[in-house]
Amino acid sequence: MRRLILTAAALLVLPATAVAAPPANDAPTGATEFEAFTAGNLPAGQTAAERQGVVDLSEATADAGVPRCLGPVSFAKTVWFRVPAAPVTRLVKIEASSPSGGTGEIPDLALFVGAAGGAQTAEAQSCDGAAVGALSTSAAEVDARVPAGRDVLVQVGRSGGQAEQRLIASLRTTDLPATAPPAGDVATAAPALRIGSGEGVPLTGATLTEEDPAQPACPAPATVWRRARAPARGTYRITVKGPAAGTLTAFVGARPTADGARACVNRANAGGPLVLPVALRRGATLWTRLGTDNPADGASAAVVIKRPPARLGVALATPRLRSLRALTRRGQIAIRIRTEGQAVRGIRVTLGRRVRGRFRGVSRRTTANAIAAGGSKTVRVLLRGRARPGTYRIVAAGRAGSTPVRATKTLRLRR
Repeated sequence: MRRLILTAAALLVLPATAVAAPPANDAPTGATEFEAFTAGNLPAGQTAAERQGVVDLSEATADAGVPRCLGPVSFAKTVWFRVPAAPVTRLVKIEASSPSGGTGEIPDLALFVGAAGGAQTAEAQSCDGAAVGALSTSAAEVDARVPAGRDVLVQVGRSGGQAEQRLIASLRTTDLPATAPPAGDVATAAPALRIGSGEGVPLTGATLTEEDPAQPACPAPATVWRRARAPARGTYRITVKGPAAGTLTAFVGARPTADGARACVNRANAGGPLVLPVALRRGATLWTRLGTDNPADGASAAVVIKRPPARLGVALATPRLRSLRALTRRGQIAIRIRTEGQAVRGIRVTLGRRVRGRFRGVSRRTTANAIAAGGSKTVRVLLRGRARPGTYRIVAAGRAGSTPVRATKTLRLRR
């Protein structure tokens, strides 16, 4: 990210003593615009504007009803700035720093992209600060590719325990060429992704919109979404290939929210493909978010979500079975078999008793046929001959596709 030049002279406009009343932009409803600053050189065909705002938090307060993006002690004092909507898509970059430049005094900074109908503060789209290890060593930085017609609110503040009250916030906006957004640019319109099969995801023209929850560990100025429904309980593996994808974040829930974020991976901390394991319940909706720093022409990534491996589990249908007297008159033991990850077919259940260190079969083979992924079935194993006290082992075996799966359980029976 290009460093904005902040001058110490700007601090001279600050009052020498604290004002008794909170500043005019203490609340989002009073957000003020940044003041004009000097623009630098840009590539041909692009225009930019640089602005800055000087902040004194001495009498500022916290914001009731606005989520604290960097944790419960963050944004203990805040002020607000507004970036008015533009007729074109723009790259909006914000930086906030302290006069001292110390890492312990890096401000809290959050960016809220407005909805089509106006500004919103329900969910920040990007945030940075000392509380989570700022991206820079001397300033907090956020950036976003904002669609045309969207206001942006900027929250600048301090965490509890920070002493310095004077800050400088700087804005740089760059107009971008008109490009149609890709499918899934908005999370609520994300295409469904079939689990188990790979898919190419176009990133060209991606933006950041109001339903995109901020994840400070995995920031991105533009994102593209895919959704999938888990057919069974287990740990799924998301893999993203392609250098255009810089971050990968997984959310679970009816819609993506900050509270629903399960995990993320940042290319800055990982080489090669982005890989993320996510534990899901059967029927859960998985939202996969690909973040990109440069959604230029032709940018894309390959995404695949692999199903968890098939697993079998066996347990006694009567957990308190401890003695031969608890068996039925016919010498049957009721066993519950469960599956995870994938359906298992041709399940066979046998029972063996330990004799001289080895388990010998003492039951007739029982077949449970097929059990769907995440399902269970109770079968009854019939003993051959008279039951005797000792150590027994239950074995269930079957196949998930062409892969064999097996599970065992040991129990002791007394008279």
